[in-house]
Amino acid sequence: MTDTYEMNVRDDLVWETAVSMKGVEFKIGSAGDANAANEPAREKAKKPFDIKGRREPTGEPEWRRTPDDIKNKAAISQYLLVDHMNDFLIYRYTLVFESSEHYNYYLYDESGDHYQVNTFLNGKHSVSFNSRKPTIVRVTGS
Repeated sequence: MTDTYEMNVRDDLVWETAVSMKGVEFKIGSAGDANAANEPAREKAKKPFDIKGRREPTGEPEWRRTPDDIKNKAAISQYLLVDHMNDFLIYRYTLVFESSEHYNYYLYDESGDHYQVNTFLNGKHSVSFNSRKPTIVRVTGS
């Protein structure tokens, strides 16, 4: 099942500017309290994880379901990674993922840079970034 995700700037996201490991500015968007689907993430015994694999950007914003082993380890049920090559946006790439646990995620691209997203609420989280090698090759969490 693939659903289209509206990539326009949403009013219900709270945006924060952050800086990657290599000093590159990026944006993190999390749904605010107005989104009823977002519940505070419950703190419970969780295991740190380190997952390697290629997640390449596409030109279409279509959700991709994560395999069960990744869903169980990282609490990420689905994601999309979009290349906005013709949209003239400040950030060329957007990664959106849906999580069901409070994790401090680190998303590594092929250039070796990483983007930190600390999820305080369950639900959808968004990272807009620029990179010469935007394929996500590793995700860690603690």
